[in-house]
Amino acid sequence: MMRKLAVTSIVAILLLSTIPFIQKTFAQGTPILLIDPPSIVDEALTPGNTFVINISVADVLPMFAYEFKLFYKNAVLNLSQAIRPPGNLLEPVDPMNQFVPKWETKDNFNATHGRAWFSYTLLSPESPRAGNGVLVKITFKILSIDSTPLTLADTKLADAVGLPMTHSRADGFFSNIAPPPPPPPAHIAVDPSLIEDPSLIPSSSFAINVTIVNATNLFSFEFRLSYSPEIIEATEIQEGTFLNSTGTTSILKNEINNTLGFVLFSVGLTAPPGANGNGILSTIIFHVLANGTSTLTLSGIVLKDPDDQMLTFTKTDGYFSNLTKKLGDINGDGVIDLFDLVEAAIRFGATPTDTERWNPDADLNHDGIINVFDLIQVCIHFTEPIM
Repeated sequence: MMRKLAVTSIVAILLLSTIPFIQKTFAQGTPILLIDPPSIVDEALTPGNTFVINISVADVLPMFAYEFKLFYKNAVLNLSQAIRPPGNLLEPVDPMNQFVPKWETKDNFNATHGRAWFSYTLLSPESPRAGNGVLVKITFKILSIDSTPLTLADTKLADAVGLPMTHSRADGFFSNIAPPPPPPPAHIAVDPSLIEDPSLIPSSSFAINVTIVNATNLFSFEFRLSYSPEIIEATEIQEGTFLNSTGTTSILKNEINNTLGFVLFSVGLTAPPGANGNGILSTIIFHVLANGTSTLTLSGIVLKDPDDQMLTFTKTDGYFSNLTKKLGDINGDGVIDLFDLVEAAIRFGATPTDTERWNPDADLNHDGIINVFDLIQVCIHFTEPIM
């Protein structure tokens, strides 16, 4: 009998000694008190409308009570309703087994902010609750076009034995301000877009720039420029001043392929911010090999901002010719005839931004649009042979 009592006493002592450990284990949980959804940004939520948020907990160990405050700008929102919805995490089995020390909403807590203050506890013999769930459901009425943080403060969670529970919190945000319009697309161009110069005979050289207009927060660029390698060859690619006038740059790609007839060039800033405005991205030096013509076609253009997001753009290609060509010979076949007139007609109305229809040879007066004045030039010299 004495031995049985001794064993029982030892077991009881061991069990008692584990209670602080069990309580400590529960208290070590790191639940989070949060606003759900965390962000409401919707320009359709105009004054007079309402929206709902939940104050919830996630990953909570057995919890018996909570208390917190919520602040918001009272020129933007008024709090219309705050309830413990059916099925909330601390809903008691017996409605008598709950106590609400504080359930207060004040839209005019001070000159700038409203405040809600909620305090709630279960009563014994209710059991504590664990896991994830909603605590309070809040309805706001919208007063103005503006934004406001939804800030949790003085947050307290109590565990099964009344001890504070370590936890984090996540605030929210509301805005019904319309987002700013996207920036206009940048424009990438070969400059000059048209080089017609019979003096550029074989062995001579010329340069073109690749320029940008309306750049917004440009952090890096890449382009490919194609040409006719039997007529001209690229000898050098130089970085322009547009990016490096903003900060330190790094050349990422610099390739000349005179077999296939293209250059590939890419440059990026090493640190934000990006560059804005207009300028020269690159200068390319060409050596003339033979008499003839060559398009200077931009492709593979990639413009990115500091967040690695793609930027929109339009482009204008270029054209080179060192042939002696009379005004009106659009197709360069040595005679000004019906085919030149049709070429101008099917391009009628095109500008350099119309990459599918634009033909710089049909813009005979070089005013940036193919129109009736270009057709007149063809008609004036119609059936006139090239001398």
